[in-house]
Amino acid sequence: MEHFSDGLIRTYAVDLLGCIACAATLLTFAQKRMWPMRILAITANVFFIGYGALGLLYPVLLLHLILLPLNVARLIQLVEQDGDSRATGPKISRQPPVAGEPQKSTSFPPFRGRQRSASGGSLSSQSQTPGYLGSGPP
Repeated sequence: MEHFSDGLIRTYAVDLLGCIACAATLLTFAQKRMWPMRILAITANVFFIGYGALGLLYPVLLLHLILLPLNVARLIQLVEQDGDSRATGPKISRQPPVAGEPQKSTSFPPFRGRQRSASGGSLSSQSQTPGYLGSGPP
C-alpha cells in the first residue's frame, strides 16, 4: 500500500509542477513590461525543469535547461541597461539652439495612410501612393 501511495503523491507533485509552470508561462505572455516578463519566464523555466525531471519528460527538461540561462542572461542585460541609463541620465540636450546654426530634425517621414485633419476632425485619406504600386501621382 505504501508503494501505491508514493506513486500517487509523485503523480500529484508532477501534475502540480506542470500546472504552476503553465500558469507562470501564461502570465509571462500577459506582461507588458520586460522586467516582469523575464522574471516570470525564469520562474516558469524552473517549474518546467522540475516538471520535466520528475515526470521523466526529457524534451521539456532539455528545452527549459536551455531557456533558463538565456532568460537569466537577458535579465542581466536589462539590469545593466537600466543601470547605464540611470547613470548617464537623459540623452536630450537641454541647451537652447545657437542662432544661425541649423537644427537637427527629429521628424519622421510623412505618413501615407489615413490621417486626422489639423482641426481634429474626421479621418482623411491621402492619395499619394508609392510609385512601385502603379497608382497615384508620379
